[in-house]
Amino acid sequence: MKTLPLYFIKICDMKIFVLLIVSSIVLSACSGKDYDRLDKAAIVAKEFAQAYFDYDFKQARTLVTEDSQKWLLFASSNITEQEIDALNNRSKGATIDVKDIEHLNDTIAVATLTVENYLKASSIGRAGQMTDTADEYRVTLVERNGRWLVRMEGLPRNEKHSHG
Repeated sequence: MKTLPLYFIKICDMKIFVLLIVSSIVLSACSGKDYDRLDKAAIVAKEFAQAYFDYDFKQARTLVTEDSQKWLLFASSNITEQEIDALNNRSKGATIDVKDIEHLNDTIAVATLTVENYLKASSIGRAGQMTDTADEYRVTLVERNGRWLVRMEGLPRNEKHSHG
């Protein structure tokens, strides 16, 4: 069996090395500032939804604009004892997935979330029910002073049922 000359192996290794360096540079250029900003918006959307759908309004309050806090107060004031019991007896918290994030302009983004295993709110006066089905919600985010926050114009609505 004939072996390859040592210089050929070094040239191949060098080509692979250069290819890896060029690939790294291209990938880092693609993950620029806009990607980082959207990624941060998606993280805030997911953290907010996790807190909101787990009824941790104290945590959710830290992730919303000041004028949105009234909606969290409204939601927290309408929890029934039956719902509190259901939340306390569940085996795990809500499952949140960011399905999409759309950057509308420099300071506004909309996240589409899938929510499972949560207490699905009912109409006022009726207790919500635990559900393990996947529902879709949209959350608007605004960037203020370099920080993404959720802007609520009402309580989150199940998108599957709000377009019918």
